[in-house]
Amino acid sequence: MVSKTRDPAARAKWWAETKMDLKWATALLFVLILAVSGYLWNRWNGATDGTENLADVTNEIFSVDGLVVPFEVLGLLLLAALIGGIVIAIRDPEGEA
Repeated sequence: MVSKTRDPAARAKWWAETKMDLKWATALLFVLILAVSGYLWNRWNGATDGTENLADVTNEIFSVDGLVVPFEVLGLLLLAALIGGIVIAIRDPEGEA
């Protein structure tokens, strides 16, 4: 099998195709995150009138149906996005020898 990295034209074509695939994957991931966020917002939307005390707020956050799990999931998604962004930024086929 011939390596595409030896031919600059083939490498450029491969990189252009890969960037298009990454754009669609990024758009799909964004829509998925938006949909999950909308679902969680509707499920946990408990607008308050500001009369709660600190004990009620902490009990709500750490209860079984509280907000800890959505924050953990969001944290993992942000970490995955950060790592993916670093990998994409580091991968530079023009600079490869």
